[in-house]
Parts: sequence; C-alpha cells; structure tokens
Amino acid sequence: TVVGTLWSVEEKSASELAKKYMTKLWTDKKATRVGAMEEAMKEMRNDKDHPEYRHPHYWAPFVVMGMDGPLQNPL
Repeated sequence: TVVGTLWSVEEKSASELAKKYMTKLWTDKKATRVGAMEEAMKEMRNDKDHPEYRHPHYWAPFVVMGMDGPLQNPL
C-alpha cells in the first residue's frame, strides 16, 4: 500500500495527518487502510487544536493505493 499526494503539501499538516492515519491503523485492528485515511481526514477537518488545517488544501490531496485490508502483524 502506498500513500501519495495529488499536489504539494505543507510538511506540518502532512505530518499531522500521517500521525492520525497511523494511529488509527495500529489501534483499530479492523480498520482498513482507506477507512483509516478517511477517518484521519475527518479529524483534520474538525481539528479544534489546528483550525488552520480544516481547509481541504491540507488533507484532500492524500490518496491510498494498493491493498485496502487492515494491517497484519507479520510476527
């Protein structure tokens, strides 16, 4: 699975979205990769701590390509 962007993004907002995305993938064992990204984007839209990231410019360019299932621990 690859996460890419459709346009250049600010480093701080990209980092914030990545943290939210990975947290969802690791804490919710049933979350799909696309579903986790959708939830992370919703959090960005409603983030009261970072209102500047509510605009779609900061979260909308992200796309998830490849396998969509939950992460699986290889161990």
